[in-house]
Parts: sequence; C-alpha cells; structure tokens
Amino acid sequence: MYEEITQKILDLLAADRDFKVAVKEYYFGERAINDVRVKYPHVWAELSADDVQPFSGKENHNMDFFVTVIARGQDKEQALKFVLNKAENIQTILNANPTLGGLVTDSYFRGRIILDWVPTRDYITVGARLPLFARKTVRL
Repeated sequence: MYEEITQKILDLLAADRDFKVAVKEYYFGERAINDVRVKYPHVWAELSADDVQPFSGKENHNMDFFVTVIARGQDKEQALKFVLNKAENIQTILNANPTLGGLVTDSYFRGRIILDWVPTRDYITVGARLPLFARKTVRL
C-alpha cells in the first residue's frame, strides 16, 4: 500500500506536461544533496508516518507523506523562485486528484511548507518540503 501510494504521487506529478518539462527526476525517497548521481531539479516523495486505527474488521490509515522539490543554482533567489513555483504546482496537481487515482479515500496538504537552503562554494541548493496527508480504510 505505502509503496503504491508513494509511486502514484510521483506518477501524477510526472504525468503533468508542464511540470515534467521543468523537473528532471522523480525519486522514491530523499536523496543526499551531495550525491553526484542526483539530477537537479528533482522531486522526491516518501511516507513519513502512519497512524493506524483498528475498528470492527477494518483499519483506518492516517498517513503523512512528504513531497519535496529541490533545485540547485548559482543564485539563491532564482533557485528559491523556481522551488516556490514548483511547490505551488505540486499542490495544484495533487489537489486535483485527492483520491490519488482511487488509492486513498482523500488526501490534502496540511501543516507548513518547510523551506531550506544549503550554500556551498559552487552552488546553492534550495528545497521545499510539503506535508501531504492521506486517509485510507482497509478491510482486515
């Protein structure tokens, strides 16, 4: 279930024509920013937590995912503007499909978007982490 939902998040983003043009890679889980194999800009998604609540032959899964967009550039302002724009795109794309292709009952963004940046000698890496909540009831 978790793998399928995470993959669906990435697939929905990659299926958007305009978003796909701007983002080079889609990763299942976080990547180290100093890994030379990682391409920029990229998006990653992963499960953060699942609060499982059993009841009368069923389980309610209240899942928290992180969907993150990261860009790298010479100029912090340019990278930050790109990341903020893509964070809005991520919200628009996933809000348009709250059941994530029928895999969950509903999903929505909640909490705060976390922005972070890491300067190095050669470039600046900027990221936005969006908390996505998803709910699913499973029969036991």
